[in-house]
Amino acid sequence: MDFDPQLKHRVGILVDKYLKAPSSRLEEEIVNEVLHYALNAVPGPHREHPNEDDLQQARLGILEGLRSYDPEKGRFLSWVVYRVKKSLYTASTRDAIYVPRHTKEVVMRIKKLEQEHGKLPDSKLASLTGIPIERIEEARRVIGLQAVPANQETLPEQFPDLDLREALEALPEQLRAIVEMSVVHEIPLGVIAARMGLEETEVQESLTEALRTLREGLSE
Repeated sequence: MDFDPQLKHRVGILVDKYLKAPSSRLEEEIVNEVLHYALNAVPGPHREHPNEDDLQQARLGILEGLRSYDPEKGRFLSWVVYRVKKSLYTASTRDAIYVPRHTKEVVMRIKKLEQEHGKLPDSKLASLTGIPIERIEEARRVIGLQAVPANQETLPEQFPDLDLREALEALPEQLRAIVEMSVVHEIPLGVIAARMGLEETEVQESLTEALRTLREGLSE
């Protein structure tokens, strides 16, 4: 990933000041400096015509990146671009899901029961609720599509250093998307396949290829 040297210099000075003495004023300055660069660095329609939601999610990603930044782990711009990408991806995935009202009700009942009793088989849920198992399975698919990490630090835990995150950025877009959905968002392979119009075996093969490429890139 190439960086504008002047932008890197300006942002570096601001981030150094912020690490020594955090303030809302510095946060605002850093967000304004990085915002359009970060949006342009993340693939998607927001590159040319970002709407208000895109800008809001990007600003949120920059702030989260700034507040969690550890200079010992690498470059700030690499880190913050990744956080912006994650913020935009999570919002677009969540917003893209249309769920009928009757399915939402089943989803809520499943979540409530499993909060009380832990993970339950679909057959047990059908027995407890009197809901046909086909509707239970439909609700399970919705829960899978809605899945996002409960811990916002899941990504750093999965990819703890910037070399690995940059290697992920270098993957072809489809492979990168599969890794993010499977590893980061823990979406089932069958759901990924349905979303991308692929067979589940193709998704599995692509995931294996992507992880192998990441390992090879990091061992060079």
